Amino acid sequence: MAGHERELITNLNEVLIGELRQNGDWLVAGVRTTGSWPVRTQKVIYRGETLWIMPLMREFEPSIAMRRPPKKSREQCESLMMRFVSALSWVEEHGMLVDGIGGGNLPRPMGRPRQQFLSICDEFHLDYLPEPADERTLLAMALMREGRGLNHPGYAFLSFYRVLEVAFPNGRDRAEWISEHVSFLKDHQAKEAVRKLIEAGIEDIGRHLRDSNRHAMAHAKEDPIIDPDNLSETRRLWRELPIISALAKGAIERELGVKSTHTIWEEHLYELDGFKKLFGDDLVRIIVNREDAPDGTTVNLPHLNIELYGHEPYLPLMGMAPAGSDRDGDTIKIYYKKEERALIILHLDFVKERLSLEPLVDVRWPPDDGSVEAAEAEAELKRFQYDMLANGRLRIVNAETGEVVGRKDAYIPMNMYLDYAAAMADIEKSKYRAQRRRDFEMRFAMEMQRYQTSYKIEVTW
Repeated sequence: MAGHERELITNLNEVLIGELRQNGDWLVAGVRTTGSWPVRTQKVIYRGETLWIMPLMREFEPSIAMRRPPKKSREQCESLMMRFVSALSWVEEHGMLVDGIGGGNLPRPMGRPRQQFLSICDEFHLDYLPEPADERTLLAMALMREGRGLNHPGYAFLSFYRVLEVAFPNGRDRAEWISEHVSFLKDHQAKEAVRKLIEAGIEDIGRHLRDSNRHAMAHAKEDPIIDPDNLSETRRLWRELPIISALAKGAIERELGVKSTHTIWEEHLYELDGFKKLFGDDLVRIIVNREDAPDGTTVNLPHLNIELYGHEPYLPLMGMAPAGSDRDGDTIKIYYKKEERALIILHLDFVKERLSLEPLVDVRWPPDDGSVEAAEAEAELKRFQYDMLANGRLRIVNAETGEVVGRKDAYIPMNMYLDYAAAMADIEKSKYRAQRRRDFEMRFAMEMQRYQTSYKIEVTW
């Protein structure tokens, strides 16, 4: 969980609020997952439609809900929900099986046994959620989700192998691809399993996976045959399952073009993606090539909200206005201000595809002028600094459209220790100063009103 413990929601009525309280033709898919499930309701737009990730509750299954739009049939909605679960399984890299899809006038989840235990998370981070249109790719992702969710090594193996059959319908092409990629798998368990097969004298690993696992599991008319009562075969399947799982994942990514979450993280293109659109391809190319921009070059920068995932908004950092820019080698520095109370400096390195903001250096405010507003802004900016130092995840949003312009993964402070208690005390000190000034202003206003009332003189002529 996000830095604090949180009890599971036990009352369904606490969840069915707002839009979830609206009567309609609701569909609810019960999900069994091998990973964590959120304890916070999440609204997600997927393929232009609104879906809801229902939070985990003690007496109900993890679930996905959707209110059927007037122009969509139930079958279309069910298909959309299943595709969403497959996309969610892909980015979370966990298995997810759908037990069934129910419905009603409200999104009521299916019940679950009390003795069932699940791990929890605060929410899913769905900045990346692929929406491929190709049917082959969608099928491969569905099979990958199924394979990750099955608790049977043989049937899971079949699902993963079917991913390879979707990616490579021709058996010869499939065999060649496996031979080329099996030695370059990055997954530790897969590499270890490959090493043991080679030590056992198995040179053609692709053929072994096909004959001894895929065929032996799918057929029972000729050797090799996998006997469910033979535990040594079951154990072997478990050992070799990471190989076919890693190959299936690689085929979806390299051959069908759906990037994994790890690849998205490695490329970190999301840090500057929105800024690159604002600057334009030509200006970005000029900056990357270290050329001088033509005279009169301007960039129309929008007002921004500077946020951290999972934290309440910081008022001085909402609706900030652009206030200038500098070029420092490969880096563009842009300055944002809010009513002379807050200054933020963003560093855009287009060569390395990096966005940076150092909380103790690039977050600034003017000297205290004795006003309530100055003390309140100071408290909020200190809260932002400390929240970011505590592994905050930066999120920069277009204040007018809500579009994410750039984002960062968790901030990792170097060579420092954050004293949480001292940080909170420092924030409270600024809040207390603001409250004292506000109280003084109120008392002063009341005294002035009393003075004017007491000495009011009526003159009649």
